[in-house]
Amino acid sequence: MASFPVPFGEIIGIDYYGINAYSCNMQTKRTPCMSFIHKTIFCGIKWQCVEYVRRWLILVLNITFQQLEMAYMMFSEPYITFINIITEQHIPYMKYKNGVVGNLHPKPGSIIVWDKTRGYKTGHVAIVSKVTRKYIYIGEQNWDDIIWNKPYSRRIPIEYTSCNSIYLNDNNEFNLPILGWLNLEI
Repeated sequence: MASFPVPFGEIIGIDYYGINAYSCNMQTKRTPCMSFIHKTIFCGIKWQCVEYVRRWLILVLNITFQQLEMAYMMFSEPYITFINIITEQHIPYMKYKNGVVGNLHPKPGSIIVWDKTRGYKTGHVAIVSKVTRKYIYIGEQNWDDIIWNKPYSRRIPIEYTSCNSIYLNDNNEFNLPILGWLNLEI
């Protein structure tokens, strides 16, 4: 299997829920275009990280959310609107800062949010598809565009501190810090 970035639009992985992730390889990227489900349900710009999270939520939970300019805004905005696309009901959620006392675990369907940095101005988001006591397993797009070879893109260690907090320790090559996660209350 490939351990190097694959061309734009090729499938790089399929998560535990059967949701495809696609390469957003900037070296081979075509003109940006929008992603839709059934030609009517907007997902985002192909194959960005936010598009994957929105498409995952739509396909697995029938939930979408408002458009955002940058991925990190999923955590920095005071309020994000999540809506069930069938019932049009607003879906409440809770934000948990990484490493803060009393954090609840991320769970399948939680959205992990990385901060922006000087070199990576958009931040990043991913969806949790599995949780164990030691790791969260995430699905994502537009990270490294390398084929997963397993039903997740990466696993991130969970650290439990003496202050009764949870810290997701993602020592990643881009030095993007995890801001925290959003748990939808469904």
